[in-house]
Amino acid sequence: MIREEWAQRHPEIRLEFSDWDCYSGTLPENVDVFAYDAIYLREYQEKGLLLPLSENEINAIDDFYPFAIDACTTDGVIHAVPEFLCSEFLYTRKDDTDLGDVENIRKLYDVLGTFDTKAGLLPLDEGLLVNIPDKMSASFWLVQAIVDAEQTEYDITFPITSDETPPEAANSLHMVRRMAGFEDMTLKPENNNAYIYGEWFADGVGRAFIGFSEAMSVMGDMADEMDFRLYSMTEEKNIPLFYADLASVNAKISEGKRGLAVELLNLITSTDVLVRAISPAKSGQRYQYLLSARESFYDVIGQNDMIYTELETFVSDPDNRIFMYRKEELNSLYDTSIINALLQAD
Repeated sequence: MIREEWAQRHPEIRLEFSDWDCYSGTLPENVDVFAYDAIYLREYQEKGLLLPLSENEINAIDDFYPFAIDACTTDGVIHAVPEFLCSEFLYTRKDDTDLGDVENIRKLYDVLGTFDTKAGLLPLDEGLLVNIPDKMSASFWLVQAIVDAEQTEYDITFPITSDETPPEAANSLHMVRRMAGFEDMTLKPENNNAYIYGEWFADGVGRAFIGFSEAMSVMGDMADEMDFRLYSMTEEKNIPLFYADLASVNAKISEGKRGLAVELLNLITSTDVLVRAISPAKSGQRYQYLLSARESFYDVIGQNDMIYTELETFVSDPDNRIFMYRKEELNSLYDTSIINALLQAD
């Protein structure tokens, strides 16, 4: 898709794609434009890997929701452009009116209570389906719980000891474990199937489900029967944190290639490319339900799928933030007693 569009613009210039990803190693010097997880943004900035950009170099910059472009900007200089977003939603079934107004983990626990699922998968229409299989996943949950407990956004001081963790944050994780059951919560799905929990929930397993918006892509027609919302880990107001894929130009780009690199950056973050990237490949399939920070993305895709119209109401919230805590900051949480207790069998 990108290759074809680029060939129409510049048939004399062939794109070469690298299999590098931000989780597996150092950025190769010969990669001109690259995408990565926002948790690496600060590190890449400090290492001088990102080409500074001005606002007039970004196509339709006013099309981005401010929270997303603000996260990519330091002292008025843009270092990245948002590509895709995602966040974890609380899913309930539309006919389950007792859960219709649940907006935090405490209220969810008051309804669902505790389940012992050592024998296997949750019963039909009971308990919470959620997957927290390892310390990396648990660290994301703990950070969200701390943010909601302290209403602190980015000003968390790492490393955090167990004694420094707000009790409300720790308690919320304990409630998640009790609602979900250890065996089901820590399951490592076969073939790393990230969306199997969404399939199970669509099949009637569990009474509530917490997972990414993309999980609706595997729910079939049942996706239309779901209520979904962002939620708070504590009884304080939710501070919505969105995970993001960002795209940047390598700071080592030659001056002769700079204009082309910026054009490619704009292409891969354009509404047209993003919509086509997540659109169904075949008739009868659903969208991937990844999110975008561009308003026009929802204008286009919302004409075909009302779920995206609902999703936009969450993405457009001015209180949203991009999850940009560093990987080493998250790693510092691994040995806290809270995470160890969460992931340790009884």
